[in-house]
Amino acid sequence: MNIRIINKKIARVCLAATLLLACQSSRPIQQIGTIEQLYEFIADGGPVVVKFARSQCSTCGAMNKLFTRFAQMYATLIKFANVGIKNTPEIAQHFSVKTIPMLIFFKDGIEAQRVPHIVLTEQFKTLIKELFDIDQP
Repeated sequence: MNIRIINKKIARVCLAATLLLACQSSRPIQQIGTIEQLYEFIADGGPVVVKFARSQCSTCGAMNKLFTRFAQMYATLIKFANVGIKNTPEIAQHFSVKTIPMLIFFKDGIEAQRVPHIVLTEQFKTLIKELFDIDQP
């Protein structure tokens, strides 16, 4: 067998193993569908970040990329949830969300901070450090 073919096969196996480990170790972003589900998610304790957004919102789309990246980076330290306000407007109304995208940070089941509109990477890191006392992993 050609050494080049063997190296390609080894590279594919390594990539597949890396992806599998990444998927197993990362906690997905929880999709929230009811007020009760959100309260349960928050009540479990620990740091939680909830994003309120809408799929047709371009600013929300930009926030999704950052939110997903941070959910992967902090997967073992912080819980992340998403509330799509188009399908669940009652949740947004219950939490008085009037601007999207909106991030709400919860600490030990209590709202700690609201951040309307889009945030930058450094702002997000600073909020996590200040609110949860968690350094970047």
